[in-house]
Amino acid sequence: MHADDILSVSLLKYVNKDIKIIRTRDIPKDFKGVVADVGGGRYDHHNLDKIRTDGNGNPLILPSGETEVYAAFGLLCKDILPGIIGIKNYFLLDHQIIRSLDSNDNYGTFSDLAYFFSLFNPAWNEEKTEDQAFLEAVEYGLKFITELINKELARQKATPFVQSKIAKTTDHIL
Repeated sequence: MHADDILSVSLLKYVNKDIKIIRTRDIPKDFKGVVADVGGGRYDHHNLDKIRTDGNGNPLILPSGETEVYAAFGLLCKDILPGIIGIKNYFLLDHQIIRSLDSNDNYGTFSDLAYFFSLFNPAWNEEKTEDQAFLEAVEYGLKFITELINKELARQKATPFVQSKIAKTTDHIL
């Protein structure tokens, strides 16, 4: 259970609170839903052909020299978040949060947020199953996603409000 999986499902639950979650690697050929992380399809990043690019279409290169690729969470965010918070603000969150989670899932680089979600993995002496722990982590992930989006939307509303107040001052000082 990784932060990439947890936050992918959390984002899908943000978009559709009634979404049915099934954790499996055996995807039926006639399946019509969203498959994230494994199983082929649009949000399976394990074939590593989901290359991240800059605004000009150039591949992003990690300090190690490897080409940077999306993980499932990054792919879902790329498709979903611009429609909610706008493309400019999506790129800001991508740079601040999403890329580090993708890098953690693909290359094992450290991420504070990924570490937080790793704490939901059951310890050897816990009674709960991995599926129970996953669903618990998804609820925390949903809270995180909700707050992240709400704060971004509030910031967007605040900017013109503050700018209008500054414009009404004599010295542009509030």
